[in-house]
Amino acid sequence: MNKFIKLVATVVSFVGLAYAAPGAYVQVQGGVGGMDTKDISTHDSGFTSIHLRDGLAYRVSGGYLFGQSNLTYGLEMGYASYADNTYKTYSYLADRYTGSNVDLLAVAKYHFNPAATGFYVQGKAGAAYVMQENKVNVAGYYSYTDTEKQLKPELAVGAGYDINQHIGVDVSYSHIFADNNTLSTSIASVNTLMAGVSYHF
Repeated sequence: MNKFIKLVATVVSFVGLAYAAPGAYVQVQGGVGGMDTKDISTHDSGFTSIHLRDGLAYRVSGGYLFGQSNLTYGLEMGYASYADNTYKTYSYLADRYTGSNVDLLAVAKYHFNPAATGFYVQGKAGAAYVMQENKVNVAGYYSYTDTEKQLKPELAVGAGYDINQHIGVDVSYSHIFADNNTLSTSIASVNTLMAGVSYHF
């Protein structure tokens, strides 16, 4: 009986380690996403079928969580980059949009029964300093670059699992609120869907 009790205590203590305690952490994420520039149809006047929008995206971040038990909260800062958006018109005019951002987000996580499982849901809200460039090239003879930098609101939601006290995995969707379907010099909205790995110190 004593051996059984010791075995149960060992298993319970090990499972309890699945909950990543509050403190500092770093995270790397990768997935798909990009800027909401205009979705051009091949039937639109002057536009060919060469149009690439969205693609691979990544984000690196670090933060600090407070709280205990089911609810933890804190701040997170990160840098994200996403795929270029490319357009080509009349076979001689090329338009390329590039973008990235630095963000500062408030984070809240709800852990489902942290003593027994590592599953959680999370939400993030804050601001992103967005940097986007529109590079135009006309048949290789003339080109110009327009750069826009603005502060925009950002929201993210996701779910994850803490494998142990130090390592966790998650999936999240984020949206930066700006202009939709733009082909002008304004900042475009950004959508990303990423999976990530985090390390808790």
